[in-house]
Amino acid sequence: MRKKNSLANIISASRGITAVIMLFFPVFSSPFWILYCWGGVSDMIDGPIARKQKNASALGSRIDSVADLLFVVCSAIIIFPAVKLPIWIWLWVAAIGVIKTGIIIFASCREKHLTIPHSKSNKLTGLLLFCLPFALIFLEPTIPAIIVCIIASISILEDTLLQIKTLKMKMGKDIKFCQSCRMPLSDEVLGTNADVSNADAIPHADHPMSAKKL
Repeated sequence: MRKKNSLANIISASRGITAVIMLFFPVFSSPFWILYCWGGVSDMIDGPIARKQKNASALGSRIDSVADLLFVVCSAIIIFPAVKLPIWIWLWVAAIGVIKTGIIIFASCREKHLTIPHSKSNKLTGLLLFCLPFALIFLEPTIPAIIVCIIASISILEDTLLQIKTLKMKMGKDIKFCQSCRMPLSDEVLGTNADVSNADAIPHADHPMSAKKL
């Protein structure tokens, strides 16, 4: 059982490790593409593997969040200098980064550990960000960058509304959160006879289809 429990975690951790290694190779070189593609593949398979094994782990969720953060940051460090964009897009990107960081800090302080919301718009933003370097091979970078920034801005709005909803719920009572996507679980989800100690394993209508390790 321990091997089953650790497989998805190992895959997630490898994403963070390869992200750091990626910094030591030229952007768009063969080693870069191999490491970059593994980062995307590992992000797609670790969740399904954990769900297939019917294991939900707080440790696994944190490893996944740290690996995602490392992959995004390292990819930005190596790719952004190679992309020529108008200054207003860079300012837009910077604003998105600052606000996203603020949301992550706020959610992490509330949960007392690193918390990255896995909303549907965040998932879509991550997918578009991953596809961006491939698009740069065939397209002028401005249009793909604008599309990514629009979706990322929508995800900020969704995350902000989620934080407001969470605060309103928390002011009235102690609430439970889905361990995977950090969505607050309502009474309708928990049910009057639900085992709240296992609340993070309960599926709910707002849960994104690709949520990690549920």
